[in-house]
Amino acid sequence: MMIGRVSGRLIYLILAMSLPARGASASSSGLAGFITAPSTIVITGTVPIICRLQVLSPVHIAQFDGSYKWRIAEVCNAARGFKLIAEHDASANLGSVKIGGEIIALDAQGSTFLMETSMPSSAIYEVEYFPGSEVLKAIDFQIYPNK
Repeated sequence: MMIGRVSGRLIYLILAMSLPARGASASSSGLAGFITAPSTIVITGTVPIICRLQVLSPVHIAQFDGSYKWRIAEVCNAARGFKLIAEHDASANLGSVKIGGEIIALDAQGSTFLMETSMPSSAIYEVEYFPGSEVLKAIDFQIYPNK
Protein backbone atom coordinates (compact mmCIF):
# COMPACT_ATOMS: atom_id res chain seq x y z
CA MET A 1 0.00 0.00 0.00
CA MET A 2 1.35 3.51 -0.80
CA ILE A 3 0.55 6.59 1.29
CA GLY A 4 1.62 10.12 0.22
CA ARG A 5 1.74 13.26 2.38
CA VAL A 6 3.12 16.71 1.61
CA SER A 7 4.60 18.68 4.49
CA GLY A 8 6.36 21.94 3.68
CA ARG A 9 9.05 21.22 1.11
CA LEU A 10 9.38 17.50 1.85
CA ILE A 11 7.39 14.62 0.48
CA TYR A 12 7.24 11.46 2.48
CA LEU A 13 6.36 8.29 0.71
CA ILE A 14 5.69 5.35 2.94
CA LEU A 15 5.63 1.96 1.38
CA ALA A 16 4.18 -0.68 3.63
CA MET A 17 5.04 -4.15 2.46
CA SER A 18 3.69 -7.27 4.00
CA LEU A 19 5.41 -10.49 3.03
CA PRO A 20 4.86 -13.18 2.12
CA ALA A 21 2.62 -12.33 -0.81
CA ARG A 22 -0.92 -13.63 -0.97
CA GLY A 23 -0.94 -17.35 -1.74
CA ALA A 24 2.75 -17.88 -0.87
CA SER A 25 4.24 -18.88 2.42
CA ALA A 26 7.53 -17.73 3.89
CA SER A 27 8.97 -21.22 3.45
CA SER A 28 7.88 -21.57 -0.21
CA SER A 29 9.41 -18.19 -1.12
CA GLY A 30 12.78 -19.09 0.38
CA LEU A 31 12.41 -16.54 3.17
CA ALA A 32 11.63 -18.92 6.01
CA GLY A 33 12.94 -17.54 9.29
CA PHE A 34 13.92 -14.22 7.68
CA ILE A 35 10.62 -12.30 7.58
CA THR A 36 8.43 -12.47 10.62
CA ALA A 37 6.42 -9.20 10.39
CA PRO A 38 5.45 -6.50 7.89
CA SER A 39 8.14 -3.89 7.30
CA THR A 40 8.08 -0.20 6.43
CA ILE A 41 10.41 1.78 4.16
CA VAL A 42 10.47 5.60 4.31
CA ILE A 43 11.70 7.63 1.32
CA THR A 44 12.11 11.42 1.55
CA GLY A 45 12.79 14.01 -1.12
CA THR A 46 12.68 17.73 -1.87
CA VAL A 47 10.07 19.45 -4.01
CA PRO A 48 11.29 22.75 -5.51
CA ILE A 49 9.11 25.78 -4.84
CA ILE A 50 7.90 27.33 -8.07
CA CYS A 51 6.04 30.64 -8.13
CA ARG A 52 5.41 32.20 -11.54
CA LEU A 53 3.44 35.14 -12.83
CA GLN A 54 2.55 35.92 -16.43
CA VAL A 55 0.70 38.78 -18.11
CA LEU A 56 -1.93 37.11 -20.33
CA SER A 57 -3.38 40.04 -22.22
CA PRO A 58 -2.02 43.34 -23.47
CA VAL A 59 -2.95 46.48 -21.58
CA HIS A 60 -5.94 48.30 -23.01
CA ILE A 61 -7.60 51.55 -22.01
CA ALA A 62 -11.23 51.48 -20.90
CA GLN A 63 -13.26 54.04 -22.81
CA PHE A 64 -15.56 55.26 -20.04
CA ASP A 65 -13.39 55.72 -16.96
CA GLY A 66 -9.86 55.99 -18.46
CA SER A 67 -8.62 52.94 -16.55
CA TYR A 68 -6.13 50.43 -17.92
CA LYS A 69 -7.02 46.72 -17.82
CA TRP A 70 -5.18 43.44 -18.26
CA ARG A 71 -5.10 39.88 -16.93
CA ILE A 72 -2.34 38.05 -15.07
CA ALA A 73 -1.96 34.36 -14.28
CA GLU A 74 -0.16 33.07 -11.21
CA VAL A 75 0.87 29.62 -10.14
CA CYS A 76 2.68 28.94 -6.87
CA ASN A 77 3.18 25.59 -5.16
CA ALA A 78 4.61 27.04 -1.92
CA ALA A 79 2.95 25.29 1.01
CA ARG A 80 2.32 28.62 2.78
CA GLY A 81 1.19 30.54 -0.30
CA PHE A 82 2.65 33.74 -1.71
CA LYS A 83 2.71 37.54 -1.68
CA LEU A 84 2.02 39.61 -4.81
CA ILE A 85 3.84 42.95 -4.98
CA ALA A 86 3.65 45.73 -7.60
CA GLU A 87 6.96 47.50 -8.32
CA HIS A 88 6.34 50.86 -10.00
CA ASP A 89 7.45 54.49 -10.33
CA ALA A 90 8.15 56.19 -7.01
CA SER A 91 5.86 59.21 -7.01
CA ALA A 92 2.95 60.61 -5.06
CA ASN A 93 -0.63 60.17 -6.27
CA LEU A 94 -0.08 57.56 -8.98
CA GLY A 95 -3.59 56.25 -8.48
CA SER A 96 -4.73 52.75 -7.55
CA VAL A 97 -4.91 49.14 -8.72
CA LYS A 98 -7.94 46.88 -8.48
CA ILE A 99 -7.20 43.16 -8.16
CA GLY A 100 -9.41 40.41 -6.76
CA GLY A 101 -12.21 42.94 -6.25
CA GLU A 102 -10.08 45.09 -3.91
CA ILE A 103 -8.85 48.60 -4.77
CA ILE A 104 -5.35 49.37 -3.46
CA ALA A 105 -3.66 52.81 -3.60
CA LEU A 106 -0.17 52.69 -5.12
CA ASP A 107 2.51 53.55 -2.57
CA ALA A 108 4.60 56.68 -3.23
CA GLN A 109 7.78 54.69 -2.40
CA GLY A 110 7.44 52.55 -5.54
CA SER A 111 6.48 49.17 -4.03
CA THR A 112 2.87 48.20 -3.21
CA PHE A 113 1.63 45.05 -1.48
CA LEU A 114 -1.35 43.76 -3.50
CA MET A 115 -2.39 40.41 -2.04
CA GLU A 116 -1.36 37.30 -0.15
CA THR A 117 -2.49 33.67 -0.09
CA SER A 118 -1.91 31.10 2.65
CA MET A 119 -1.80 27.98 0.49
CA PRO A 120 -0.62 26.82 -2.95
CA SER A 121 -2.74 28.17 -5.78
CA SER A 122 -3.16 28.75 -9.47
CA ALA A 123 -5.45 31.55 -10.65
CA ILE A 124 -6.10 34.22 -13.24
CA TYR A 125 -6.76 37.76 -12.03
CA GLU A 126 -8.29 40.77 -13.74
CA VAL A 127 -6.16 43.82 -12.97
CA GLU A 128 -7.30 47.39 -13.45
CA TYR A 129 -5.23 50.54 -12.99
CA PHE A 130 -6.92 53.86 -12.21
CA PRO A 131 -4.50 56.79 -12.74
CA GLY A 132 -4.19 59.53 -10.14
CA SER A 133 -2.97 63.05 -10.88
CA GLU A 134 0.17 61.35 -12.22
CA VAL A 135 0.18 58.33 -14.54
CA LEU A 136 2.43 55.29 -14.20
CA LYS A 137 5.21 54.90 -16.71
CA ALA A 138 5.82 51.26 -15.79
CA ILE A 139 4.56 48.59 -13.40
CA ASP A 140 6.05 45.17 -12.72
CA PHE A 141 4.33 42.45 -10.70
CA GLN A 142 6.49 40.23 -8.47
CA ILE A 143 5.42 37.00 -6.74
CA TYR A 144 7.25 35.76 -3.63
CA PRO A 145 6.64 32.49 -1.73
CA ASN A 146 5.71 32.88 1.94
CA LYS A 147 8.31 31.47 4.31
